[in-house]
Amino acid sequence: MRSLRPWGIFVLASALIAGFAATAPAQQIELLAGEPFGVGQVIIPISDATGGDAWADGRVDVTDREGRIMYPVHATGPVRKLLREFIDAPPSMTILYLFTGRAPLDVTVHTPQPRTQRVTPINARPQRFNVLMNAWWRDFSRTAERHHRDGEYPALVEIYLAQTLARRLSLPAPRLEGGLLRGRTDQGLGLLMGTESMRMRIGQDALSGRAAGVGDAVQHLPEEVPLAAAQVAAPPADVKIEPIARHVPDDCFYLRCGTYANYVWFRSTLDEWGGDLRNLISQRGLDYEMTKHNERQLGLKFTVLSRTFGGTLISDVAIIGADPFFREGAAYGMLFEARNNLLLEKSLTQQRAEAMTAEKGRGIQRVVEIAGQKVQLLSTPDGEVRSYYSIVGNYHLVTTSEAITRRFIEIGKAEGRGSLGDSVEFKAARARMPLTRDDTLFVYLSEPFLRRIAGPHYRIEMARRLRSAVEIDCVRLARLAAAAEKKPASTIEELVAADMLPQGFGRRADGSKLEIERDRIVDSQRGTPGLFVPVPDMKVDQVTAAEATAYQQFARDWRDEAARLDPIVAAVKRFRTKTPGLERVQIDLSMTPLGGQYAWLMQYLGEPSDKKLATRAEDLVRIEGSGRGGNYIFLGIQDINVPAALSNGRIRLGLPALNMVSGYLGGSPTLGMFESLISLTQGGLTSPPDAAGYARHTGGLWQRSAPGMQIVSFKREILERVTPGMMLQGGAKPAQLRVTAPDLSNTKLAGSLNSLAYQRGMDISVGNAEMLQSLVRQLHVPREQALAVAETLVGAKLACPLGGTYVQLKDPNSSQAWASTAWSGDKQQAIAKVPADFVAPAMQWFRGLDMDMRISGQQRIDLHAEIGLQHKPAAAGGGFVLPGFSWLGGAKQDAPLPPPVEITPQIEELPLVEELPPPVPAPAPRRDPAPPPVPAPPTP
Repeated sequence: MRSLRPWGIFVLASALIAGFAATAPAQQIELLAGEPFGVGQVIIPISDATGGDAWADGRVDVTDREGRIMYPVHATGPVRKLLREFIDAPPSMTILYLFTGRAPLDVTVHTPQPRTQRVTPINARPQRFNVLMNAWWRDFSRTAERHHRDGEYPALVEIYLAQTLARRLSLPAPRLEGGLLRGRTDQGLGLLMGTESMRMRIGQDALSGRAAGVGDAVQHLPEEVPLAAAQVAAPPADVKIEPIARHVPDDCFYLRCGTYANYVWFRSTLDEWGGDLRNLISQRGLDYEMTKHNERQLGLKFTVLSRTFGGTLISDVAIIGADPFFREGAAYGMLFEARNNLLLEKSLTQQRAEAMTAEKGRGIQRVVEIAGQKVQLLSTPDGEVRSYYSIVGNYHLVTTSEAITRRFIEIGKAEGRGSLGDSVEFKAARARMPLTRDDTLFVYLSEPFLRRIAGPHYRIEMARRLRSAVEIDCVRLARLAAAAEKKPASTIEELVAADMLPQGFGRRADGSKLEIERDRIVDSQRGTPGLFVPVPDMKVDQVTAAEATAYQQFARDWRDEAARLDPIVAAVKRFRTKTPGLERVQIDLSMTPLGGQYAWLMQYLGEPSDKKLATRAEDLVRIEGSGRGGNYIFLGIQDINVPAALSNGRIRLGLPALNMVSGYLGGSPTLGMFESLISLTQGGLTSPPDAAGYARHTGGLWQRSAPGMQIVSFKREILERVTPGMMLQGGAKPAQLRVTAPDLSNTKLAGSLNSLAYQRGMDISVGNAEMLQSLVRQLHVPREQALAVAETLVGAKLACPLGGTYVQLKDPNSSQAWASTAWSGDKQQAIAKVPADFVAPAMQWFRGLDMDMRISGQQRIDLHAEIGLQHKPAAAGGGFVLPGFSWLGGAKQDAPLPPPVEITPQIEELPLVEELPPPVPAPAPRRDPAPPPVPAPPTP
């Protein structure tokens, strides 16, 4: 492209400035006719709107009575921003949009006061039309990219419209490769369980018209991933195994509670945080109501009475499952060891009968034969209830999967052969974490479990069901878009004819298809997303060439990433403290990182060390460990008050960056790899160290050197405070990494941490409100239906992380505004100040951490952590919960905790290795001798 001559730039700039200045003071509306859409813009003087993001709030909008204005976007083009930098023009807001038809349009501009103007579309020159259309698309696609990248809420509307309009209008597709849309294979566990990235890639293919996986299924299943067997030491012959483990299929995940009291504790802990362990760190914006879902699907509902007396019926409890795919529909179940077989069977049967009664005639109760044994099955046509109940000896299994039921019965007939308890790997795990530990929870992911979900059956069926779930989302959105454009939307064929879905959409290799049943869209073979038939219950015997190729590529990638699949073992044990409601939770984890993705860490870590840092000064957080070359590295962060204030929804920290760095970095005998980094960023020393070993770098960093140790900090006073008495102690448990932190709730930094958490919660809360806005604005969903439509699309309840609920604003002048009741007013008020009573989720429960980690030569990670856990006040209530890992849900009531064991921690005296001396006092400044005192005159 040729560069413009100087006179050309002057003429262009003059024209732009003149036009901008002339049009900005008055509202301007422009409509350019076109097919299938015309394009228009509205330029609104900013004085007509109040401050803040008036477009996102719904205080500024563009509508029309007939619903012909489509897909509006707030223009934020670079040229407009550049002009603002160089000219003194009145500020304005530009809204770009598409519209249908060529008849005059009654355009209503909300600022927020509505003003209506009749405008007739004009036939503009193609060049002018293309310029405005390209400007609209640039901002529209960038908005979709931003929402996708930020992830404040599921940007389903924006992504569907951007992908569909790009195809319909032959425009460049938005760039969605980052974030959830990764262009490469997932790493580690994400490779096995990363359903989000698969979902987004499949959605992109479905909406763009690429027919992935379409064709005749004529090939047999490809071979499994060729991985080496797990390497475990032979366990002792006399290792003890819990009896319930001999009834768990060896290819199931296993979470054992040990006693009913432990189950109640785990359930209660989950209940405090909405049933999702992720809420311990940050509240979520979506509530999948997994407790309600699990409770209903299994036909189990524990009451307060069963909580109290459950221990008299049940001696052991385990949660087992064949996969973790709860979002689509998982194979999982509850396994009980009975103290009283007849009473437990009667209790479970009664609960199942009550579950059928609650279905009001929809439920079906029948007896089926599985593996030669009669099994009671409860079901509903939509899969809301799918519960198999079988008994083997004193063991009762309630599960969603026929395949798990079959394996359970077969193992019972084989007297435990094929069970977890019969496997060498499980016995070796029990040798490392014996029953005598009396753990509260024990988690085990076996090699067969990991191998199966990486196998061809699971991978291919998972791709099929994910594609089905994504296509159902696409159909829902396409129906909304078709209704907005006033096009037929009763069938998939009508949606394809209306160009809301691409040609070939919905073609399946396995003979399944999507069926529209009024407001429900289901898969003819799998059912409804979230309630899909479990993967092991689906028959997969033939695949297409495309499916076989995709799996073979996955197998090659996985073989390169993972040498083998060693079991993953974790244990949790709780201890009571003298503080009411405060417990110390001990966590032990042993695993080989799947895919070896942590091998890079070994480049920086040395051999395990028994050293541990000791200093007289208190650190807020301390991280230490062995580095390469025999160096022991330690980092300490001191407590400091960092004033933080909200400004337009963003945290502004009140201290300069240098003053915020209140900590130190040290090493023994040297700083190792950090020395070159310090030299590069800070330069050399300005002068040799003084008598006490202090010196300063050119960049301002202070350093203190002593025999066998170096410490640096941005503040000399920190070195003077922490180095006296600093030493390394020997005799600790060998580890390569240690992390310690105290209770943060009463620190100077607590206010800033709460402010940051509030900002994050506001981001999510505002994001959910914007999703409701988007449905109304982009797809013309009636305001009163927006919340229900949004929750159907995401398959979850919209939850405000700040504790509010979403409501429509009452302002009649605002066209689409939504807000949360937690905002205590409008959004501008809510983002201006952190409420005085707001406490970050982590600050409510975290009361300290002491962790150490060791990586063995085979790259097996062994982690030990002790965490202070402050419980919320217990609340009465009932309800069954299926506890599990972070992907499982919990109810919202609490139960009294069982009496735990009182312990007294043993403090080990460690031998001293080395100690830094206190700072040498600086010499007093030189002064001349004072003259002798003058004698006072004698008293007369």
